[in-house]
Amino acid sequence: YFTPLLTQTEVAQSVDEPSESDSNPWTIEVKSINVNNSNALYAMAGHEPIQGIDMNYLKADSISIVVDSFYNRGSEIRVPLRHLKATERCGIGVMASGLFAMDKSMMRADDFVINTHNTAVEFDAAMGLGNFATDESLPIELFVDGKVGVADVALAYPVMSPIMKRVKNNSRIDVDVDIDGTLARVNINELKVELARHLLLDLNGSVAHVMSDENRSGHVALS
Repeated sequence: YFTPLLTQTEVAQSVDEPSESDSNPWTIEVKSINVNNSNALYAMAGHEPIQGIDMNYLKADSISIVVDSFYNRGSEIRVPLRHLKATERCGIGVMASGLFAMDKSMMRADDFVINTHNTAVEFDAAMGLGNFATDESLPIELFVDGKVGVADVALAYPVMSPIMKRVKNNSRIDVDVDIDGTLARVNINELKVELARHLLLDLNGSVAHVMSDENRSGHVALS
């Protein structure tokens, strides 16, 4: 015999009334993710890459990644990055670790450590999720403590090589950043860049209405 086809009403009922299990978000847990000897390319169509770091043409080789205890449920994501190693096209070899996390309201990078042969940087960052053009209540945080190698600066920005040649190749630039607040008011508690015997830049203050070209204003002290 033939089973009768569902009527339009029955089909609508079956779609409009999902079961309890269908309405709950899935939980995805992965004990370990390993990537070895891979490569990656991010490029704008038709863009001709320039020397050094080109944000419109990023290419990395010899990529290895270890993620431990990946977690995803609905909008909540946790990516404990135990190890990342890669070499960017400009010649800088990078090693990194830290925790990336996101939920429906915030995106965070906690306890991140980035190292090269010449650079050692630790940072924490957070950013609210929403419409940056209209919601000035979105929070932002950035804390950086590190030393950036002059040799890495020369590789990343070859245009600065003539200046960098005047500095010892093993010199490092001290960087300290402490920024928090919202898009309505960003507090620059500290922004300090120092290269011994060559440069000292120390900023503090605040900037209001960061995303508004018409209303942006601020008061920043430079020493």
